Amino acid sequence: MQLNLQQNESHHAQDKPNVFLIGHARRMRQCREKQRQRDPQQYKHRLNKQRNDYKLRTQFNVPTQAQYEQKIISKLKNRITNRKRQRRYRLYESIDKRNSRLIKDRRRKMVKSKRLLMKHVEIFTVPLAHSPLE
Repeated sequence: MQLNLQQNESHHAQDKPNVFLIGHARRMRQCREKQRQRDPQQYKHRLNKQRNDYKLRTQFNVPTQAQYEQKIISKLKNRITNRKRQRRYRLYESIDKRNSRLIKDRRRKMVKSKRLLMKHVEIFTVPLAHSPLE
């Protein structure tokens, strides 16, 4: 019986937010913001270096099945929240901004389709080394 009480107590402790961690995260964000404002180039360089070091360290790590599934779930959640954010943004967008955005999107699609067409043409037009008429 006493074992069950201890399990319940530890379970409730997990539900409570860890005040220290919340405060620590806030202080770290403020610290990083100050560093970024002081010297943006150095801050950017340090972040890129950390990112590259992490990639090199974990390059050959094989994720477990649970990690792989968690990664997929995380990507799906991000995709959903991004869509919701876009939808909210577009709902409150003014008509002028919306029209200009749609025009830009159409132009981007047109340029992309032209690029694809040019690649397609390049693939199927092989230059002849010697002309048969020569």
